[in-house]
Order: sequence, then structure tokens, then C-alpha cells
Amino acid sequence: QAFGHAQVRVGDKLLTMSDWQTKSVRDLFFYFLTVKYPMTKGQISQEFWPEIEDPSRLKIRFKNNIYRLRRAVGSDVIIFEDDRYSFNRASDYEYDIDAFEGYLFQAELTKEPERQIELLQKAVELVKGHFLEDIYGTWVLPEQERINRIYLTTLMSLADIQKKKNRIHEALATCQRAIDHEPSFEAAYLLAMKIHLQLNDRAGAVRLYEAYETIMRDELDLPPSPEMEAFYNSAIQSAR
Repeated sequence: QAFGHAQVRVGDKLLTMSDWQTKSVRDLFFYFLTVKYPMTKGQISQEFWPEIEDPSRLKIRFKNNIYRLRRAVGSDVIIFEDDRYSFNRASDYEYDIDAFEGYLFQAELTKEPERQIELLQKAVELVKGHFLEDIYGTWVLPEQERINRIYLTTLMSLADIQKKKNRIHEALATCQRAIDHEPSFEAAYLLAMKIHLQLNDRAGAVRLYEAYETIMRDELDLPPSPEMEAFYNSAIQSAR
């Protein structure tokens, strides 16, 4: 599980830090799972232990971590070929990121709105938090940003289909889910405001705009975007 806190189960057993022995061993597992191509020992060491300059110390650190990782998850999970290490994708495993993207792929293939809603809902239900939110490293950031962008786009696609199918309150809940995940995500506020106006709920739209304005000011020290301000002035103010 990479959504939210990093977790690994082997069979029915949830691995704990005593199984990994150190946090870096657990993080190394997710590094191999995240990086899509084989890595040399030097590349891995530079990412995890750049402060160790002594080659003999670095060799021992690397060897110990690989040993502990294989002991925790299985000797065949990390493979070594052509002087490079990689996650064995032929292993018998399930990964929430793969499942998430699989549902999205299926949703792209269907033209039936109700089936699209079903698949997109299955995808977003897998998201328990930000990608590897308790692992810190430069290697995490690109995938974290990619997954976050896809998730928010998925929520907006789902909300839009729900709105078109007149599943209005579900669409509002989906917008709120996006806002909870990314409090400054403008698209979710904008769509939710439009839905409130569709329901003749001007007060609800105003509350959303004020919440957006507060987040922008307090968290980002920015004013509302010109698009949001224009929408507020033209659509919400005129609804008085």
C-alpha cells in the first residue's frame, strides 16, 4: 500500500518496523517498487546514503539493507541482473497504485457513463492519503506529484459525470473529497460553486468562495485567481 502510510503485507501478516529492522530498509523496498528501471549499487547508495564516503562502510551498509529487505519480503522480490537491482514484477503481488491506474484505464475504454462512474469510484476509494506520505526522499517527489495530479483529475472527471447524470449530491461530495485532499484545488471549488447555483443555493456557493479565498490568503499568501474572482462577480453576485 502506497496511498497514505506505506504498508506491506506478506500473506496475512502486516510487516512492522521490527520486521524491516530499520526505516531505511522499508523505504528501500518502496524505492525499488517505485523506480521503473534497474538501478546500480552506486545509484541506490547515492540516493540513500550520500553522506557515507568510505567505500568499505558503504558496501557493508548496502549489503545489510538488501539482506534485511529480502529477509522481510522474500529473497526473490529484489532481483540482481547485469550488475543492477530491481523489483521483481513477475512476483505474486498486489499494489494499490497498479489497481488505481488499472481502474482508470478501464474507465477510458468504456463510453457508458454509469460504468465510468463505477470504475472511477473504485479507483478513488483506493486513495487513503497522499502517495507514500510518511516517506521522505527526492525520489518520492516526482511520483507523488504525478499520482496527486492524476487523482485530482480523476475526481473532477467523476464529479463532472455525476453532475451530468443528475447525481448532484454525489458530485458535491466528490468535489469536497478533492478539496479535503488538496485544500487549494481551485477546479473543485469552481465546480461545487456551479452546482450550488444550479440548486439555487447561493449561500452555499458564497461559503465555498470564502473558504477558497481564506485558503489562498492564509496558506499561499495569494489572492483568488482572476478566473475565480470573475466567476464570483458575474455568477454569484448577480444571483442576489
